[in-house]
Amino acid sequence: MNKNFITGLILAVMIGCQAPQTSTEAPMPSNEPMDTVTNGGEERKVSEIKPKLEQMLSAAHSALDAKEQEKQDSLGQQELLVLRSDGESWPVVMEVDRPEGKFVYYFQNQQLLAVDNPRGHFIIEDNKMKVWADKNWKPLTDKSTEEWIDQENQILLETKNYLASFDINYEY
Repeated sequence: MNKNFITGLILAVMIGCQAPQTSTEAPMPSNEPMDTVTNGGEERKVSEIKPKLEQMLSAAHSALDAKEQEKQDSLGQQELLVLRSDGESWPVVMEVDRPEGKFVYYFQNQQLLAVDNPRGHFIIEDNKMKVWADKNWKPLTDKSTEEWIDQENQILLETKNYLASFDINYEY
């Protein structure tokens, strides 16, 4: 084999096997509960899913069947729900016009994938909120665990209730 190739391969293996650099910051004591959710490092998920959602919404508007429902929210205000699906199969996109703005729910493989609404952008995996981003898709890092769980539960409950308007049973 080529001597340069072998030398390069050995060098790559050595670099890959080095111990990771450690932070000079003092570690957080393990007996203290974390009161905020770390939403850092999720830029990769955002950069992967944002174009996918844009493509899904565009394709849904141009090619999928739409079903509409009107309903009243708990305050008696009108909401317009538009469900876009491929025939009778599971929805791809559901749009809800509410007094505070437009809410868009994205689905993949019969699971909620993401939600865009006036409160921000949310990426969901296995019915768990993985990313909470602001209107500019920047992951928020200052949410308490309680806020995170409340937002996740609200999104899942809204999804279930809206889909029920179309006689679709959504379990989470």
